[in-house]
Amino acid sequence: MDIQSLGLLEKDLQGECSLVWSFPSLDNLQRPCLSRCLLAQTNPPRFCFTRYGAVWLYSFNCPTPARSSCSTTAFSVCLVSKNYDPEKYEALLAILARQYLQNGSPLKILEIYLRLATNGSISGEVSFSLADWDPRRPLLAGDLREVVRTLGGANTVLLWAALLLKKRVAVFNDDLSGLLAFVRVLPCLVWHRQNWAILRPYVTMDPVDLEDLAEAGVYCAGFIDRTCRSAADSLYDVLVDISEKSVTISELVKGEFLVGPFHKNLANILDAEVAATHADHQPLIKVVAFETRRLLDHVAGLRVPHGDGTYVTRADLETRNLPAGMPRFLFACAQAEGWTSAVKV
Repeated sequence: MDIQSLGLLEKDLQGECSLVWSFPSLDNLQRPCLSRCLLAQTNPPRFCFTRYGAVWLYSFNCPTPARSSCSTTAFSVCLVSKNYDPEKYEALLAILARQYLQNGSPLKILEIYLRLATNGSISGEVSFSLADWDPRRPLLAGDLREVVRTLGGANTVLLWAALLLKKRVAVFNDDLSGLLAFVRVLPCLVWHRQNWAILRPYVTMDPVDLEDLAEAGVYCAGFIDRTCRSAADSLYDVLVDISEKSVTISELVKGEFLVGPFHKNLANILDAEVAATHADHQPLIKVVAFETRRLLDHVAGLRVPHGDGTYVTRADLETRNLPAGMPRFLFACAQAEGWTSAVKV
């Protein structure tokens, strides 16, 4: 089964949050679960999803009904999975939270977990089947057009370039739901990679979270903590501020982001696609994928034979009649695709 662990967190009358039950043990995931479920907030969000290490963390928060005998004000049911599917796990966690509210015991949560592990589904008072959820659907969920509408074509191209070049991207927004919706669609800008593992949709400035980012190396990390914006170089190469509708490039990598004719043309294409009346964002994804493939085919064609193989070098690019800034950008593209080290013919 794709569910690795379940956990129950509670917030007491003093506002302290703690793990009160898990199955199997959450081990080193206890601290990330506590910090990223946002249960400690006065009005915690209903649902949150993020990634830590090689697993996805999902949490569903509920207030505890006010009773004189109750020692908690809210609780959170957390789920750890190797799979990315926010909608599926939000639906399941809502069922688990409802059962806990009704029964007041994590044993009902355990019962549902074991039935899913054995049968892949539950039925009766509540119904849920793991097989009902198409794993392709979460990859197309959301709306890439909203990214372009928020940032504009030119800034979206900078974000596209950051993802294409495998840079560290930090995204800031005051609102968590808006942050999650924005971050989850970013891999669609580099559709050819089909890599949602680069996402850290919500992280904190806790040292444990920052260590996880450092170990990941390449990521798109979402923050609601404003202090992330002042952590250039150590935290990000590119900062997207949704509230300010801006994209900031770190001084360390600015040379790879010089805007040329290709970038300007792509920005115009993005703006035109967003202005069109498409039913969803799939035509936009296809256009970006086509332009990306066209660029990468061009970069692949720049590989030249050397004594130890065929690959791209910066020196070779400098000899070509390319627009200003393009040799460095194209070389960075080749590096990201693994075309700068010797590739045997």
